[in-house]
Amino acid sequence: MYIIHAVVFRSVTASGIVALDYKISLHDVTRDSPDYESRRKEAHKRAAQRLLQVCLRNGGLYIKLGQGLVTMNHMLPKEYLETLVVLQDKVLTRGPHEVSVTAGSLCKTNTDTGFLWSHPTLRQII
Repeated sequence: MYIIHAVVFRSVTASGIVALDYKISLHDVTRDSPDYESRRKEAHKRAAQRLLQVCLRNGGLYIKLGQGLVTMNHMLPKEYLETLVVLQDKVLTRGPHEVSVTAGSLCKTNTDTGFLWSHPTLRQII
């Protein structure tokens, strides 16, 4: 239960900080202002860096979310794409026991008997 609270807390806190950062960074400039574009890009960089840290810290589904965001190159500013691209190389690793338990539950098979390991594809993976 504590882990869920920490994950939610980190996510909500980072969201609030990002929103506040954008508000403070751009509050005194208009879109026509010469400083607007550079300030907005800097705010994007900071926001993307915060998002990256939350994804890495929370792991799992958050890393997948970040990987999905990188594929949205038609929607997100390039500062996000350039920062979050490091998540593309993050692959969750699982040990043989964890794979055995998961595979056993999915196949409704007792993996202790070795039946599941006789499958050639699974043998190559493990």
